[in-house]
Amino acid sequence: MLRYLLRPFAFLGVRHPGTLLPWLNWVLPALFAAILVGLLAWLMPTVNLFSNDGLFVRILGFVQSLPGFYIAALAAIATFNQPALDVLMPGKPPTGHIVFNGKMVEVELTRRRFLCLLFSYLTAISFLLTIGLVAATSLSGPLKITLTTVAGALDLSIARWAVGWLLFAALGQMMTVTFYGLFYIGERMHTNDI
Repeated sequence: MLRYLLRPFAFLGVRHPGTLLPWLNWVLPALFAAILVGLLAWLMPTVNLFSNDGLFVRILGFVQSLPGFYIAALAAIATFNQPALDVLMPGKPPTGHIVFNGKMVEVELTRRRFLCLLFSYLTAISFLLTIGLVAATSLSGPLKITLTTVAGALDLSIARWAVGWLLFAALGQMMTVTFYGLFYIGERMHTNDI
């Protein structure tokens, strides 16, 4: 049953001969988060990340509105009556795994299946990022008090920046995949295969 609940993350398992997807999914978000955390830690080490008027609450205000847009895009792509969406992607098509007759089967992806995987993933990551931001901003105060009480004068800056990096990396991944999906829907899908 768990594999069905985790199917929205199937986009991370899409394989393609090129290096674009690993860069979009992992490298660029990790660099984005590292650069942002590095700059904030160096230039503004006391920046307010977690409180009620902090940076993550402001990001949460934007992120929590995204699942509805992603679901709408997913529904539109799944129901578009455009035959070009049901053609295999050009060149060597990317491959993904689907559950067929209770077994995982590798298939070459059509544009529709690829975009459905992409927007399904974006919906899931936006839900998780919203929950993560709510948890980080709601629990940071009590957790800080508890940890400093238990550990004395514990320096929590490393934990603070590690959690910040994780949230920024998830945000960066959501942004890069969103921009790629927008490029694909807005331009690539309408360009003739050569």
